[in-house]
Amino acid sequence: MTQTIPGIALIGAGIYAREEHLPKLIAHNANLLAVYSRSQKSAESIVEAAKPLTKKAASIKAYSDESQDNLDALLGRADVTAVVIAVPILALPDLIRKCLAARKHVLSEKPVAKDFKTAAALISEYEMVYKPKGQLWSVGEQFRYDLGLRKARELIQSGAIGDLTIVNARVWAAIKPGNKYYETMWRQVPEYQGGFILDGGIHFVSVLSFVACQEITETRGFSKQIAPHLPPLDTVNAALQYNKGAQGCVSISLASTKTAFDFVFIGTEGTLTLQFMGKFAVKLDGKQQFEETIDGEAMSTEIKTYLDALSSGSSEGLLSAREALHDLAVVESLCSGGGVVQTL
Repeated sequence: MTQTIPGIALIGAGIYAREEHLPKLIAHNANLLAVYSRSQKSAESIVEAAKPLTKKAASIKAYSDESQDNLDALLGRADVTAVVIAVPILALPDLIRKCLAARKHVLSEKPVAKDFKTAAALISEYEMVYKPKGQLWSVGEQFRYDLGLRKARELIQSGAIGDLTIVNARVWAAIKPGNKYYETMWRQVPEYQGGFILDGGIHFVSVLSFVACQEITETRGFSKQIAPHLPPLDTVNAALQYNKGAQGCVSISLASTKTAFDFVFIGTEGTLTLQFMGKFAVKLDGKQQFEETIDGEAMSTEIKTYLDALSSGSSEGLLSAREALHDLAVVESLCSGGGVVQTL
């Protein structure tokens, strides 16, 4: 029997939808049938962007709030069984609910919501109402699919550095006016905690838990705003406690005059270092030696994993909403000065 290829709609027409989701969906031969944006022009621009990538672009229909072919019409299509949602943070929960209520499978962008309370309520609703019906809700975090980070995690899991004792991370960069992400209005005047620390910093927080193979259970630290154009804060410095005994510290600043992107994992028998320069360089020193710069293929692997989950009807754990909730809870702890990381 021939397996039906799931029909997919892309919800959102921003930078990430255009530059990442659209080409990756097409590259993996997704059955992309529709795109929705609030404006017709934006929706049609995604269809135009698809034309150089696939001969099937003409079959992608544009939907918008400015047309009778609106979101309700899109979600009413029986041939669209799944959606990929890439919209501003505050718009995510309502769209996720709306798509789930329309019996669609969902892949939504991170962070899962603006704060722990909002995300926890959404996850509880999903697990009570929609998960029992077989509907999949996945939350993207491409760093968990980066091949360099996966290699680092594999080395730590194998005991290559012995028992993990210390984690140290520096993520220093400068988000300036003119940056394509900064120039989106919802990021310039964020109505959610942390500003870019939540929007971008959540990726780095996911690395801290994913590679360590341990969850962060408590933080203690300080946060502040250095750059006037990056409210409400752009810098956090904190100590970390992990659930299996490791401790560490993290410094994230998106208003730094010095650039750094490195993670150090120290164990009883060695050290693993990660440096990011477009790709992750993985270096292991200890009873084993390893050094390689690895092409991550993170978004490509994430999208393929979602498509495979749609075909199999079984979601993959690294895309679970609960994984995303933990990352959000850690960011919330960092932004508020620390404390026990909330759990559902």
